[in-house]
Amino acid sequence: MLTQISPSHWRVDLHSPRIPVRAVLFKPDIEDLVEWPVVLVDAGKLFSCWERDSYIVGPVGQWPASKRAGIEEFLDAEGGAINVPRAGIHMHQPRRTWWSFSSKSAAPVLSFINGRHRTRYLIDAGVDRLPIQVHASQAALLRDSCA
Repeated sequence: MLTQISPSHWRVDLHSPRIPVRAVLFKPDIEDLVEWPVVLVDAGKLFSCWERDSYIVGPVGQWPASKRAGIEEFLDAEGGAINVPRAGIHMHQPRRTWWSFSSKSAAPVLSFINGRHRTRYLIDAGVDRLPIQVHASQAALLRDSCA
């Protein structure tokens, strides 16, 4: 569950018995929330947009144990607030090929600037909503595609 605990801080509670992290506290990666607003997104929709990117992180179950332990230590709320993942989003228009009868429609593609691993961990842990920081020029597209 995602809770806004102040104008610039969020808490994501985790309820999975298979992971040791119970909650993650987030703060903005960039303090200027006008130029870099935080958008609260649906994790499933976000993952669908992220899957179209060429640089996606594999499932947590395939990570080495040391990588999993490191991210769990990093995410632990007792260590204080961590930065909200920062991303960019754009519309990608697939090229029409000579053998296709119709062109495919444009689709949003999300790419991370910072926070790929923490986002993948939270999605795999069953989180349904996440805060994502994006440039103001892309905030509307992120909301329309992933909120």
